[in-house]
Amino acid sequence: MTLYRGHTRVSASASIAQVQRLLAAAGARSITTDYSPQDTRLPVAMSFELIVNNAQVKCRLPIRIDAVFDKLQEARPVKTRGTAPTIKVDRERAVDVAWRQAFCWLEAQLAFIDTGQVQPIEVMLPYVIGKTGKTVFEQLAGQDFKALPLLGKD
Repeated sequence: MTLYRGHTRVSASASIAQVQRLLAAAGARSITTDYSPQDTRLPVAMSFELIVNNAQVKCRLPIRIDAVFDKLQEARPVKTRGTAPTIKVDRERAVDVAWRQAFCWLEAQLAFIDTGQVQPIEVMLPYVIGKTGKTVFEQLAGQDFKALPLLGKD
């Protein structure tokens, strides 16, 4: 399968600005770009607040650059994987691709919200930040998803 937006020419900074504009237009508040604690130049998430039933709900949309980097490396011929030149190029490209994918995903989700096909919380629930500081998804994953209700059990 071809990497979605794998050949983007849009920089991460341009995609980040577009994500921020989309969120603002959708009514999000306190929109911030989160950076890696290990590399303060590396943008790794977008945090924002939504208003749901008159309550502020904090969200964090993670950008998993390492996953994109791994896909870029896998697409290379075996003899060039992991070499210094390909690592440098693919690291930089992974940031651009990951943020472009995030922009395209968000744009599609907001179109569903705008047309009334889904509610904002339906789309953003995995990204809601709980009292622990972790997202709903991270909390569920940390419990091997055992907190999910059993479906279809009679």
